Amino acid sequence: MSNLIAEGVNVSLKGRNILKNITMTVQPGEVVLVSGCNGCGKTTLIKTLAGLIRPKSGDIEICGMHYGEKGIYKHVGYAPWRFGVYDSVKVFEYLVYYAAAGRLTGLMARKRIEHLLDVFEMTDRADDDVTELSAGMLQRLNIIRCILHNPEVLLFDEPLNCLDTAGRSLFSRCVKEDAQRGKSIVISSHNLTQMENICTSVCFMKQGEIVFRNSLDHMLRENAGKSMVKIVLADSGQLQDAIRVLRPLDVVRTLSSRNNEILVNLKDSEGAFEDMLNIFLQHNIATLTFARENRTLEDIFNDYFEV
Repeated sequence: MSNLIAEGVNVSLKGRNILKNITMTVQPGEVVLVSGCNGCGKTTLIKTLAGLIRPKSGDIEICGMHYGEKGIYKHVGYAPWRFGVYDSVKVFEYLVYYAAAGRLTGLMARKRIEHLLDVFEMTDRADDDVTELSAGMLQRLNIIRCILHNPEVLLFDEPLNCLDTAGRSLFSRCVKEDAQRGKSIVISSHNLTQMENICTSVCFMKQGEIVFRNSLDHMLRENAGKSMVKIVLADSGQLQDAIRVLRPLDVVRTLSSRNNEILVNLKDSEGAFEDMLNIFLQHNIATLTFARENRTLEDIFNDYFEV
């Protein structure tokens, strides 16, 4: 049984249609990335799934319970992209309060809080006032709050914001472990490079609609070896010559260069790779490497939205 099902969900705010006919299913163990350009409806979708915005029409089912049923949201953990904190409250006290809100109390709550503070390397901050935490530590606290009551569905809105490298690694490990335990996880994020190592499925949104949905593995396999070419010049002194002959080519979408390396994003065109290689041969531009590169999730996103 799917932990999260949305069918034909429509949301209007101040007379504007923000979400349009959203239909999605998230299986146990699935980590779905929701991405798109600014204003496409990602945050509204996460809030709606979390029960903070009432749909105009459609249905949301969580762990077999439908939108509006009493007790449905004990199955949901939600981490917004920004949140408020209370003055003069210690980190541990803050988490005790939210544990109780999730019906976790007493010794079980204390052990769970201690465990998560240890996981996110915040044990030494337990007695700190929450208002004294840095932005990165507040984000770690936000994530802990989301997963504290051990819900089956986890919803994160831009969870990587403000996290340093260590914090992102901790978040990644946490999500993967929860997915292995059968949690259904939805993450809104612009950080596609990091999310490529976390998510199992991808949704692209545009103007309030889900316009693309597929598994990450399928997307990367389908795009393997397509469009990206890495060129390493034998002589860095020929870099400008190489760029000069590449730029006018119709098959070249974009290119970037550094030292004696050039990375070219090609338009999907029959024979584009061979045409470019022939141009280099005609102009006597020597190369050490002239090879296709696997495309990343960010490359696929940029092509899809023509960024």
